[in-house]
Amino acid sequence: MFKEKISFRIKGKEADFIEGTDIRALGQSLVSFQKMIEKVYLYSEGRAKMTDSDYENLKIQLQNPRSGSWTSDICIDLKSLVLPLTPFILQNSGDIMETIYNVYKFLIYKIKAKDEDKKLSIQITDNSGPVYVIHENDGSVIINTPPDIPQLSEELAPLIQKITKNIDGQAISEVEIGNSKDIIHFDLTDAQRFKTHTFTSDVPIKVSGIIRDAKADTYSGVIKITKSQDPQVIKGEEYHFSSQNLFSEEKFKSVYLIEHQFLIKKRIAIGPKNNFDGTVKSLIIDGFE
Repeated sequence: MFKEKISFRIKGKEADFIEGTDIRALGQSLVSFQKMIEKVYLYSEGRAKMTDSDYENLKIQLQNPRSGSWTSDICIDLKSLVLPLTPFILQNSGDIMETIYNVYKFLIYKIKAKDEDKKLSIQITDNSGPVYVIHENDGSVIINTPPDIPQLSEELAPLIQKITKNIDGQAISEVEIGNSKDIIHFDLTDAQRFKTHTFTSDVPIKVSGIIRDAKADTYSGVIKITKSQDPQVIKGEEYHFSSQNLFSEEKFKSVYLIEHQFLIKKRIAIGPKNNFDGTVKSLIIDGFE
């Protein structure tokens, strides 16, 4: 049998054990963390849904509530493991908190690299050590991670977003989850990181394309990409575009329906729905070649 105890705490003006705690924020955080534990359990056994026998096998209980900020222990009892042991369980020694912590660090490094529009690569290590990041001299980023963490992050990212959703820095200032080895402090910065957001890339890239739909009053429209060296801007795809006051009426007419080279910036949407990989939603024409 595996046993694990994880401390769970909510801090903020509306998170007081005596005066009262916002039950919506508390309930959403607890249920989301319960589902994270279940996702790790299911992933370890190569399945997608909990069954009645799984709920009998995996017991998750709240114990020892304490005064001050709302604090309690989450006790996990895993009665038995299906044999043979999966590589995932052997790799992680049954430590659910360590696995969740590694997923959290992996996503933090990934989101930061994507928000800064840096070239990102993921390198799978052969051991069960921590996730860590390497910043290369060329500005690129390498995330070194144990096996399975990138795949598991796709399952846990939406649940982390739900935990951080109610953190506003005032009513709920922090959600803390951890044990003696690994502690996650979800704070207002995390709430901003994990919500779906859009940003503009800093460095213009060169593409060729044909403006096939144009609005002369706003110098915007739709462009079909014919050449691109950026993996996020796909040849053959069409994107809505706007411009940075670069066009005159004559210039706009001269490039309409004619293949032309442009310098563009990307408007990228990033969030758990695309596993924080980022999706180009539109383009900004920043110059001509």
